[in-house]
Formats: sequence, C-alpha cells, structure tokens
Amino acid sequence: MRENKKYSINIHDTRIGSHLKELIYIENTISKLLQDHLNFDGISINFLSNGIQINGHHKEIVGYTFGDSPIINKDFTNVEECINHFVSVWEKVDNEEYLRSYKRFLEDGEKWGYD
Repeated sequence: MRENKKYSINIHDTRIGSHLKELIYIENTISKLLQDHLNFDGISINFLSNGIQINGHHKEIVGYTFGDSPIINKDFTNVEECINHFVSVWEKVDNEEYLRSYKRFLEDGEKWGYD
C-alpha cells in the first residue's frame, strides 16, 4: 500500500529506529479509513521531543497541513487513539465550508502573519 504514497515515511530517517512497522501501520490504517475522502492526500510525520506528530495533507491545500495533528507517545501506547482522533477530525473538517474558512485563514496569515 505504501508504494504510491505522496508523503511516505522516510525509511532512512535514523529517528525511526525499530518503529518502522508501527509507522507503516499508522499510515496504511489512516489511508484505508479515509479512502472515500477524495481530498485526502496522505500523511507525514514529524519527530518531536515528546513524540511523533501525524500531519494530514489535503489535495487543495499546498504547503500546509490540514486537520488535527495528534502526537503519538514515544512508547506508542496511544497509537489507536491517535489514529481514531485523526480520522474523526478529518471526517468533520473535510467539507467545503471548513475548507473555504481554512483557505481564508491561510491567505490572511500569509498576508499579515500568523501571530
């Protein structure tokens, strides 16, 4: 399932360590659960000091993430919770009204700053 992912996990990233299987599971599970959402364009991950952040990508939003970005504990004890949260939020915000509002927010932020 991973071979056609736009934001695939970089398997050469040394921070992945022995968690590659878990990260692939997360990516594949989210992709499967959101397969009917045509605007879903994959996930990417960020390594933070307190865990691993899941970021979503929307086909109409370029250069920014979309939806919520839950953080997986370093010990992966909250993987299912994070997957469910990510999918639940995506299902709520993947609509024209929210998308218009988010695009406006991004345009204003680029023009005036985000602070």
